[in-house]
Amino acid sequence: MEISRSETSGQREFYCSASYLGEGPSGSSQFAFNAVDITPQKRAQEALYAMQAKLAAALESSADSVYISDAEGRLVDFNEAFVKCHRFQNKAECFKTLVEYPMILDGFLPDGSLVPLDNWPVSRALRGDSGTNEVYHLRRKDTGEEWVGSYSFAPI
Repeated sequence: MEISRSETSGQREFYCSASYLGEGPSGSSQFAFNAVDITPQKRAQEALYAMQAKLAAALESSADSVYISDAEGRLVDFNEAFVKCHRFQNKAECFKTLVEYPMILDGFLPDGSLVPLDNWPVSRALRGDSGTNEVYHLRRKDTGEEWVGSYSFAPI
């Protein structure tokens, strides 16, 4: 159980636990109580939640397709513009790993040459490359839709 206690310096948070120890010599129940000040952890957690909310707001307010990948090529976050840009109906349809995208998507350079997965913007950023306004022609294999995208990318 967590409880809060006010002090003149501000709100403090404590984690409290109680354990039943059994009956004492007089027949009364005996309990052991422990309280730990978890204020620093609570404040760090609140700061993390606030930062996550800011990131989510920044992603969703962008008209540009934005996505974040971890070092293994898993998409850890992306916005609605990413969904629309890659011709998905909703976020749930989007693949969660880079290696899945070639099943439905081809990328081509302006000269018409096919771009292998290891030269897609995410793959290049994971190798430490950066690019600005690089043009790729995209085609959905499942629908035949084609469009042109301008990609900027960099490692974080």
